[in-house]
Amino acid sequence: VNIYSTITGGYGALSGTSMACPHVAGAVALALSTHPGVRLDADQVKKCFTSTAKNVDNVNAAQYQGQLGAGCVTLAN
Repeated sequence: VNIYSTITGGYGALSGTSMACPHVAGAVALALSTHPGVRLDADQVKKCFTSTAKNVDNVNAAQYQGQLGAGCVTLAN
């Protein structure tokens, strides 16, 4: 996971699940806020995000292919 985000004194690249989790949580909150009144449970939200994730196997080292989960969360879908 590589995330470009604000860091002390500027903007830079950070990586790891500790950076991905808050970004995905924010994406979920944003997506849910655009459909007020729609009630989704956790499994439905997960299915929505995993089914629309961008496959990233082709942009990572071969040793990680097939081990990267659903891919990159994309809000444009």
